[in-house]
Amino acid sequence: MDWHTFILINIFGFVIPLIDEKTGEMVLKSDGSDKPVMVRRFRTAYNEVARKNAKSTLSSGIALYMTGADGEGGAEVYSAATTRDQARIVFEDAKSMIKKAPLTLGRFFEFNKGYLSGAFCLSLSTAILRCSQSRWFKYSLRNSR
Repeated sequence: MDWHTFILINIFGFVIPLIDEKTGEMVLKSDGSDKPVMVRRFRTAYNEVARKNAKSTLSSGIALYMTGADGEGGAEVYSAATTRDQARIVFEDAKSMIKKAPLTLGRFFEFNKGYLSGAFCLSLSTAILRCSQSRWFKYSLRNSR
Protein backbone atom coordinates (compact mmCIF):
# COMPACT_ATOMS: atom_id res chain seq x y z
CA MET A 1 0.00 0.00 0.00
CA ASP A 2 1.14 3.53 -0.62
CA TRP A 3 0.77 4.58 2.99
CA HIS A 4 3.14 1.76 4.05
CA THR A 5 5.80 3.24 1.76
CA PHE A 6 5.14 6.73 3.13
CA ILE A 7 5.60 5.53 6.73
CA LEU A 8 8.78 3.60 5.95
CA ILE A 9 10.31 6.54 4.09
CA ASN A 10 9.57 8.86 7.00
CA ILE A 11 11.03 6.48 9.58
CA PHE A 12 14.14 5.31 7.72
CA GLY A 13 14.65 7.80 4.90
CA PHE A 14 15.96 10.79 6.83
CA VAL A 15 19.48 10.47 8.21
CA ILE A 16 21.54 13.37 9.48
CA PRO A 17 25.06 13.70 10.88
CA LEU A 18 25.35 13.38 14.65
CA ILE A 19 26.19 16.73 16.26
CA ASP A 20 27.91 16.94 19.65
CA GLU A 21 25.63 19.00 21.90
CA LYS A 22 28.49 20.57 23.85
CA THR A 23 30.80 21.57 21.01
CA GLY A 24 28.33 21.85 18.14
CA GLU A 25 30.69 19.88 15.88
CA MET A 26 29.96 16.75 13.86
CA VAL A 27 30.94 13.48 15.52
CA LEU A 28 33.28 11.51 13.26
CA LYS A 29 33.55 7.74 12.96
CA SER A 30 36.32 6.18 15.02
CA ASP A 31 37.65 4.10 12.11
CA GLY A 32 39.79 6.98 10.81
CA SER A 33 37.70 7.60 7.69
CA ASP A 34 36.79 11.19 8.68
CA LYS A 35 33.17 10.41 7.82
CA PRO A 36 30.44 11.68 10.16
CA VAL A 37 28.36 9.32 12.27
CA MET A 38 24.91 9.26 10.67
CA VAL A 39 21.77 8.90 12.78
CA ARG A 40 18.07 8.86 12.03
CA ARG A 41 16.29 12.17 12.26
CA PHE A 42 13.29 10.55 13.96
CA ARG A 43 13.80 8.23 16.93
CA THR A 44 10.13 7.49 17.62
CA ALA A 45 7.12 7.05 15.36
CA TYR A 46 3.40 6.93 16.01
CA ASN A 47 1.14 5.14 13.55
CA GLU A 48 -2.64 5.29 13.92
CA VAL A 49 -4.58 3.56 11.16
CA ALA A 50 -8.01 1.96 10.97
CA ARG A 51 -8.55 -1.76 11.53
CA LYS A 52 -7.50 -4.40 8.98
CA ASN A 53 -4.82 -2.33 7.22
CA ALA A 54 -1.83 -4.64 7.90
CA LYS A 55 -0.41 -2.57 10.75
CA SER A 56 0.81 -5.71 12.52
CA THR A 57 2.53 -7.02 9.41
CA LEU A 58 4.25 -3.66 8.84
CA SER A 59 5.30 -3.52 12.50
CA SER A 60 6.68 -7.06 12.30
CA GLY A 61 8.81 -6.18 9.29
CA ILE A 62 10.11 -3.06 11.03
CA ALA A 63 10.88 -5.09 14.17
CA LEU A 64 12.87 -7.64 12.18
CA TYR A 65 14.79 -4.90 10.39
CA MET A 66 15.54 -3.03 13.62
CA THR A 67 16.67 -6.24 15.30
CA GLY A 68 18.83 -7.83 12.64
CA ALA A 69 19.57 -5.64 9.64
CA ASP A 70 20.12 -2.28 11.29
CA GLY A 71 23.58 -3.25 12.50
CA GLU A 72 23.09 -2.16 16.10
CA GLY A 73 24.49 -4.72 18.51
CA GLY A 74 22.38 -5.36 21.59
CA ALA A 75 19.20 -3.83 20.14
CA GLU A 76 15.91 -4.79 21.77
CA VAL A 77 12.58 -4.45 19.99
CA TYR A 78 9.41 -4.76 22.06
CA SER A 79 5.93 -5.67 20.90
CA ALA A 80 3.89 -4.01 23.63
CA ALA A 81 0.13 -3.93 24.07
CA THR A 82 -2.50 -3.77 26.77
CA THR A 83 -3.20 -7.51 26.59
CA ARG A 84 -1.01 -10.54 26.00
CA ASP A 85 -3.06 -11.57 22.96
CA GLN A 86 -2.55 -8.19 21.27
CA ALA A 87 1.20 -8.25 21.93
CA ARG A 88 1.36 -11.77 20.53
CA ILE A 89 -0.05 -10.72 17.12
CA VAL A 90 3.01 -8.71 16.03
CA PHE A 91 5.40 -11.26 17.52
CA GLU A 92 3.67 -14.16 15.75
CA ASP A 93 3.74 -12.24 12.44
CA ALA A 94 7.49 -11.74 12.82
CA LYS A 95 7.92 -15.38 13.77
CA SER A 96 6.05 -16.55 10.67
CA MET A 97 8.15 -14.21 8.47
CA ILE A 98 11.29 -15.84 9.86
CA LYS A 99 9.94 -19.35 9.28
CA LYS A 100 8.86 -18.54 5.70
CA ALA A 101 12.32 -17.20 4.79
CA PRO A 102 14.71 -19.87 6.16
CA LEU A 103 17.55 -18.99 3.77
CA THR A 104 17.58 -15.30 4.74
CA LEU A 105 15.93 -14.52 8.07
CA GLY A 106 16.09 -18.10 9.35
CA ARG A 107 19.90 -18.00 9.37
CA PHE A 108 19.94 -15.08 11.80
CA PHE A 109 17.15 -15.78 14.29
CA GLU A 110 16.33 -18.53 16.74
CA PHE A 111 13.50 -18.81 19.27
CA ASN A 112 13.92 -19.39 22.96
CA LYS A 113 11.74 -21.80 24.87
CA GLY A 114 11.96 -20.06 28.24
CA TYR A 115 9.69 -17.83 30.29
CA LEU A 116 9.83 -14.88 27.89
CA SER A 117 8.80 -15.58 24.33
CA GLY A 118 11.33 -14.02 22.02
CA ALA A 119 13.33 -14.27 18.86
CA PHE A 120 17.04 -13.67 19.09
CA CYS A 121 19.42 -12.55 16.38
CA LEU A 122 22.54 -14.61 16.90
CA SER A 123 25.07 -12.43 15.08
CA LEU A 124 24.24 -9.18 16.92
CA SER A 125 22.99 -10.41 20.32
CA THR A 126 19.70 -8.59 19.77
CA ALA A 127 16.15 -9.59 20.66
CA ILE A 128 12.50 -9.11 19.79
CA LEU A 129 10.36 -9.52 22.90
CA ARG A 130 6.66 -9.29 23.53
CA CYS A 131 5.20 -7.85 26.70
CA SER A 132 1.74 -7.00 27.90
CA GLN A 133 0.35 -4.58 30.41
CA SER A 134 -0.77 -7.36 32.75
CA ARG A 135 2.76 -8.79 33.09
CA TRP A 136 4.22 -5.31 33.71
CA PHE A 137 1.67 -4.55 36.41
CA LYS A 138 2.32 -7.88 38.11
CA TYR A 139 6.06 -7.21 37.97
CA SER A 140 5.79 -3.65 39.24
CA LEU A 141 3.43 -4.56 42.08
CA ARG A 142 5.61 -7.46 43.16
CA ASN A 143 8.80 -5.37 43.17
CA SER A 144 7.38 -2.16 44.66
CA ARG A 145 6.78 -3.59 48.12
